[in-house]
Amino acid sequence: MSLPIPSTVHEITPEWLTAVLRAHGVLGPGAVSHAAAEPFGTGQIGDCYRLEITYSQAEPSAPATLVAKLPAADPGSRGMGFTYGLYSTEVRFYQELAARLTIRTPVPYFAAMATTGERFLLLLEDLSPAVTCDQISGCTIEQACLVADQAAALHASSWDDPQILGLDWIRSSHEKWLAFLGVFAQAEPVFRERYGRELE
Repeated sequence: MSLPIPSTVHEITPEWLTAVLRAHGVLGPGAVSHAAAEPFGTGQIGDCYRLEITYSQAEPSAPATLVAKLPAADPGSRGMGFTYGLYSTEVRFYQELAARLTIRTPVPYFAAMATTGERFLLLLEDLSPAVTCDQISGCTIEQACLVADQAAALHASSWDDPQILGLDWIRSSHEKWLAFLGVFAQAEPVFRERYGRELE
């Protein structure tokens, strides 16, 4: 069954969620009766929402919360996400790679991008109370060890895999990332001028 891709979080309706969860095999005879969306995180190129889901009856196998990720509302961020293929790379990761890797990734209940490229949606398992590390203050030794374990698992299950290396979007993503690095070189003088006096 092909489901439409919502353009905004307001288009993620109870009816749409019911169809997604039913297609995923986690919803019984009940239905989603309400979904409250709250923004969270500090997404740089995407907007993220946590969905608190209410069902018409008890559904022990269905998730109580989900995470929805959509293109950024900010035109500049959204344009960068599409131009450098960042949105399509993330969607295709969940479509084609996540299940074959030995790292812990959120279960994707829906991962799709419009063929015209103007919108996408990821509907993912909510991994809270897990948190991301603070990029300013750094992380603890315990957190660093968890990251190292997952990095090793990622490489162990993908290193020199010809099927992965043969994916066209992997190659094009690498080329686009090299081009993206040029943005940092252009931004560095502006950043230094604006914030240099405030940095140790």
